Amino acid sequence: MRYLKRFLAGSLLACTLFFVLPGRKVAAEPEGLKDPAVLKLLQDGMDALFNLDYVRAWGDFQKVKQLRPDTPLGMIFQSEWLWWRIFNATGDYYNLDYIDALKTKTSPFDDQFINSMEMAFGECDTYLKNHPNDPEAYFHLGMSNALRSRLEAGRDHTLSVIKYVKRSHDYLEQCLRLDPNFKDAYLGLGAYNFYVEEYGGIYKPLRMLIRLPAGDRNTGIRQLEEAAALNNFTSTEAKFFLVSIFLRDSSQRYAEAERMLEELSGKYPNNPIFRFALANSQKLQHKNAMAKMNFQKVIQNPQSPHVGDILELARKEVATLK
Repeated sequence: MRYLKRFLAGSLLACTLFFVLPGRKVAAEPEGLKDPAVLKLLQDGMDALFNLDYVRAWGDFQKVKQLRPDTPLGMIFQSEWLWWRIFNATGDYYNLDYIDALKTKTSPFDDQFINSMEMAFGECDTYLKNHPNDPEAYFHLGMSNALRSRLEAGRDHTLSVIKYVKRSHDYLEQCLRLDPNFKDAYLGLGAYNFYVEEYGGIYKPLRMLIRLPAGDRNTGIRQLEEAAALNNFTSTEAKFFLVSIFLRDSSQRYAEAERMLEELSGKYPNNPIFRFALANSQKLQHKNAMAKMNFQKVIQNPQSPHVGDILELARKEVATLK
């Protein structure tokens, strides 16, 4: 009997160690962005958001919060949802080369966005405290600060923009130091590298004072191209950043913007912003017949009356194009 007890005790200990020892896949729940269910919800949510299916997108991001309350991902993407509601309602669609350009000083979603971001920052700080060596913790913070900067940019609050983009840069750099293959970080870093060099004259007087790292235009474009090629929840936003860069007077890569916008318009047919930008890219290349056709498609889009003043703008373009 004594030997039987020892055997049973040893067996119980062995079973316990099998399930709880570090490194056993059966014991460890995958981290947020390594969880296939989370990745699927984020991808589906972003696709729905860019197709202006706000109900489905909101539902997917809330499911992330329920599925993984141990990460800030759900709250971050809830804030992302609010940012695109702001942009879709008040964006300056003639100035998509300035992707954060807004036409109004406020929107019905501003306060909700700011409150949601504050909660996201709190959850990010908690996650970092509990996972101090996890690159995903720094990705969360980098992504959150980059997202927060967009409203400040849209409201022309330069000092606040600098504060948030510097934080974003530093967190994303740390993410890549911990894991050089964490290419999701290229979305934020690519935008940083391009725009900091592009607006170097604005930021230069403050660089020495706050140690704002210099940007690099070509590196930024390369990083955004890599983020766009990932085919995940960062891809469409990276492509939209690239479109904004290619449409700029300093780039004039209108044909590349057109090809990318053809893809985006096909993938997200309910979003008239992509179609409007496509028409503008064609107009800049003097493809007036094609531009007019796409402006007319904006007018015919059932979502256009709900997207800022895009319907009025498209009608004006159709009236002037020959």
